[in-house]
Amino acid sequence: MLLNTHTYYSYKFGTWKPEELLKRAVEFGYTQICITDINSTSAVIECVRLAKQEVNIRVIAGIDFRNGAD
Repeated sequence: MLLNTHTYYSYKFGTWKPEELLKRAVEFGYTQICITDINSTSAVIECVRLAKQEVNIRVIAGIDFRNGAD
């Protein structure tokens, strides 16, 4: 399981489109992924929808809380 992943919804930290992140995780053999964008849950619903329609992977909602660099 991938526990700490970021999409482009993690402003200044993530560059992956949700669909690309999911496809790559499946290519590497993962069956579960935790979407933990920084201070955001914006990608979770999109990832859950994509996972049901396009790839066979379980999406777990998470969040990476940050206060500046902390």
